[in-house]
Amino acid sequence: MLEEELGFNDPYLSERCGLVADRYEVFAITIPSCRGFALVVSSDLKSATPPPVMLHGAITTTGKCNNAMRLTIRHRKLVNPTRET
Repeated sequence: MLEEELGFNDPYLSERCGLVADRYEVFAITIPSCRGFALVVSSDLKSATPPPVMLHGAITTTGKCNNAMRLTIRHRKLVNPTRET
């Protein structure tokens, strides 16, 4: 259901967590029906147009941007990437 929702709606700017490796834009999107959780997605800005999106999974909203960045780094197998918030 959440993946389908992302297909129709862009995340809010307030849900943006930053840029990793000068390439991947990371978002922690609040899950409306699950208070306290957010869905982590990242888009590859240096790839095709529109940029492909990777769905990483759900995290708690406590420290959500830091956790979203770490999850993205792990799933995309990045080594010591730069991080911009």
